[in-house]
Amino acid sequence: MNKFYLKRALTSLWKRKLFSFINITGLTIGLAFAGIIGIYVYENIRVDQFQPERLYRVITTYQSETSASKLQTVGRALIPVIEQEIPEVEHVVPLYKAHSPVKVGDVYYFDNLAFAGEHFLEAFSFHLLSGNAHTALAKPYTAVLTKSAAQKYFKSTDAIGKILMVDDTIAFTVTAILDDLPASHIDVDVLLSFDTWRSMEGDMSRWFVWDMTCYVLLKAGADPLQAEQKIATLSMHYNGDEYRSYGYDVSHELEKVKDIYLHSPLSGFNRALGSASQLYIFSAIGIALLVLACINFINLTTALQADRSKEVGVRKTLGASKRSLAGQFLTETLTMVVVASLLAVGLIVLLLPTVSMWSGLTVDYTVLGSPAVITWGVIVLLATTVLAGTYPSLVLSKLHPVSAIKNKSSDGQKGMGIRRALVAFQFTVTLVLVTCTFICLKQLHYMRGKDLGFEQEQVAVISLAKSPFREVIENYESVKHQLAQLPGVTSVTASAGLPGRAGWSGQLVNPEGLSQGQSFTMEVIPSDVDYVKTLGIRMVAGRDFSKDFVTDASGGVLINETACRLIGWEPQEAIGKGINTSGMENGKIIGVMADYHQHGLQQPLNPILIFSEPYAYNYIALATQGHNLKATLENAERFWKSRFPGYPFEYFMLDDDFDRQYKTESNLARIIGLFAILTIAVACLGLIGLTTYTVVQKRKEIGIRKVLGASVSGIVTLLSKDFVKLILIAIVIASPIAWWAMNKWLENFAYRIDIQWWMFALAGVVAMVVALLTVSWQAIRAAVANPVESLRDE
Repeated sequence: MNKFYLKRALTSLWKRKLFSFINITGLTIGLAFAGIIGIYVYENIRVDQFQPERLYRVITTYQSETSASKLQTVGRALIPVIEQEIPEVEHVVPLYKAHSPVKVGDVYYFDNLAFAGEHFLEAFSFHLLSGNAHTALAKPYTAVLTKSAAQKYFKSTDAIGKILMVDDTIAFTVTAILDDLPASHIDVDVLLSFDTWRSMEGDMSRWFVWDMTCYVLLKAGADPLQAEQKIATLSMHYNGDEYRSYGYDVSHELEKVKDIYLHSPLSGFNRALGSASQLYIFSAIGIALLVLACINFINLTTALQADRSKEVGVRKTLGASKRSLAGQFLTETLTMVVVASLLAVGLIVLLLPTVSMWSGLTVDYTVLGSPAVITWGVIVLLATTVLAGTYPSLVLSKLHPVSAIKNKSSDGQKGMGIRRALVAFQFTVTLVLVTCTFICLKQLHYMRGKDLGFEQEQVAVISLAKSPFREVIENYESVKHQLAQLPGVTSVTASAGLPGRAGWSGQLVNPEGLSQGQSFTMEVIPSDVDYVKTLGIRMVAGRDFSKDFVTDASGGVLINETACRLIGWEPQEAIGKGINTSGMENGKIIGVMADYHQHGLQQPLNPILIFSEPYAYNYIALATQGHNLKATLENAERFWKSRFPGYPFEYFMLDDDFDRQYKTESNLARIIGLFAILTIAVACLGLIGLTTYTVVQKRKEIGIRKVLGASVSGIVTLLSKDFVKLILIAIVIASPIAWWAMNKWLENFAYRIDIQWWMFALAGVVAMVVALLTVSWQAIRAAVANPVESLRDE
C-alpha cells in the first residue's frame, strides 16, 4: 500500500470523524453478522467431509398400495447377505443402538452406546488415539471409548485394558480410545463389538425387523450405481413372499455418507441433521446484509462529494491523475474496511456465545483460526473494498477541475438516481425480512395456541432412559400406585410414546375383513390402561381401557378417528372389529378416540392404535393439579431416588416438550427478526447518507424558500417526500417476494395460517415510521439553519 495514500487516507478519515464513524459502524455490523453466518454455514458444510468418498449408508424404501416410506435402517438379514452377494463391497458395517447404562465402580453413566461392526474403525475416518483399528472391535466383549468418555469413566485416556460394566451384568474390556468425534451425523460415546450382540442371542436372520443401521465401504474403483442396483433387489429376492403377503415392495438405496447431514430426508445416528435450504436462506441474508453495508458506504461517500470536490479540483490542477486519485480513495476505503474487519472479529468473538444460545445455532468461535475461514475472511475483505469503494472512487476522480473548485457537481441526476435505487433496494430487503418475521411469528402463535386434543398443562413425564428398566417394568404396578399416592398427582400412566414423542412409527396393521395385502401403516403406542384418562383424550365411540374387563390387557385396542377413516369405518361401526399388529395378534377394538395431535402441526393427523403392553414403556406420565407443582415434583424425586438409588430422576413437562417440535421454526423467526433489525439499522445509516447529500444539493433552494417565508414543516416535507416514494416503491417490490417466500415456507405445515394483506401493511408502516424519523433529523436540522449561510458562496 502506497505510504502517501495511507497517510492521506488517515488524515481524511480523522478530519471527517462523523462520516468515518458511520461508515465503519455500518461495515462492522455487516461484516460481523455476515461472519457469524459464514462460520455457521462453514461448520455445517464440513460435517462428515473427512469421510471416504466410497463410504455409503444403505437405506430402505418400502411401499404399498396406500403408502410409501423411507427408513435409515435395514432388515437385519440384509447385512450378511450384502457381505456374501455384493463383490463391489469391501466392508459392511452394522451399527445398532444400545440403550443401557455404563457402570464403572459404583457410578452409573448414561451415554450414547452402539454395537458396531468389527470394520467400523477401518471404514470411517475417525482419529484413533490408541489401540488397533483392525482388531479393536473384532472380539466379543470389547469396547472402544471416545476421549471424553475415557476421561469421564477413568479420569484418564490411558484406559486400554480397563473394565466397564454394561447393563449392570456384562463386562467389557477397553481395546482402543477414539479422539472425540468431529462434526458427523453419528454421535456415540462408546462402541461395543457387534459380536457381543450376536453372542447374546442376537438374531440376524430376521428380514422384517428393520432396526439396524448399515454402512458399506465400496472397493476402490467400484461403481456405486452398479452396487446400488444389486443391493436394491436383495430384500425382495430373498424375502419377497413375506413382504408381498403384507402388500409391500421393499428396495434399497445408497446415501453417500458425506451427503447425509445436509441432504438426507432421514435422520442421523443419535443426531438431528442439518438443512441445506436453511443454509441457503442464511447465506442470502448474510450476503444481503454485507451488500447493504456497502451501499451505505457508497451513499455516504458520494454524499460528501461537495466536501471533497475542492480537494479533487486543486489536486487535479496540480497534475494529479485519475488513477492516483482513485488509488487514494480506494486506500481510504480499504483502511475503513480493515478497521471494520478488526472490530467485526472482536464483535464475533464477543457475540458468538450469545447468538448461539439465543438463536439455537451451534457455532464454535475456535473455528476462526482455521485456514479456510481466514482465507475466506481475506476474500470478503477485498471484495468489500472493491464493492464499496469502486463507484465512489470513480465518481470523485472523474470530477472536472474547474467544476470541482467551484463546488459544482458533475454527478447530476444520474448519480442521484443510482443512490435512490440503492436506498430502495435496501428497504426492499428490509421489508422482506420484516414481513417474513411477522408471518413466522404469526404461524408460531397459531401452532402454540391451537387445541391439540389432549391435556398438556401440568403433566410431568419421567423418562425411563436412565433407569433400571427391567426393575421398573417388573414392579410397574407398585411404582405406579406409589406415584399416584403423592399429593397433587391425579393420574399416572406409562407408554412407549407420548404427544411429541413417537411410539412405534410405521407399524403394519391388519384390520378385520381385509387381506394382509391390504395392510395399513399406523403409529402404534403400547400403554397402560390409564393413558387416555391421564392425557384427557376424548372418546367418540365405545369405551376406554378398564381394569374391570380382564380381556382389555390381552386384546383390547383403541384407535383414533383418522385410523377409522383410513380403513373406511365409521367410529361406531369399528367397535368390536378385529385388528392385528405386531405385539397384538388378536386385538379387538373397544373404543375410538377423538383425533389428537401426536406430533407437531407440521404433520397431518396420523392414524394411531393403542394397546396394553407393559414391557414396551419408555415414559411414565403424571397428571398433576394444584398450584404447588414444584412440591409435587420434589416428592416424586424423593420417592424415585429412594426406590431406585444411584439412578437420576429426569423429567420434562409435556407442554414444554411438545413445543420443542417448533424449535426450528422458533429459531428461524428469531434469526430473521434479528437480521431484520440489523438491516433496518443499516438502512437508516444509508438514509442519513442520502439525506445529507440531498440537503447539500438543495442548500441554496432551502435558503431561498426560507427567505420567501417557507415554514420548517414545509421544508421537512420537501426533503422527506422523495424518501416516502422510495419506501412505497420498496413495499410494492418486497410484498410479492415475501408472499412467495412465506408461501413456500408454509407449505411445510399441515396446519397453517392464511397470509393476509395487513401483514405487508404493518411491515410497510414500521419501515415508513423508522425512515421518517431518520430523515426528519437531518431535514429539521437543514430547515432551521440560517438561510444566509445557505445562500453565501465563496
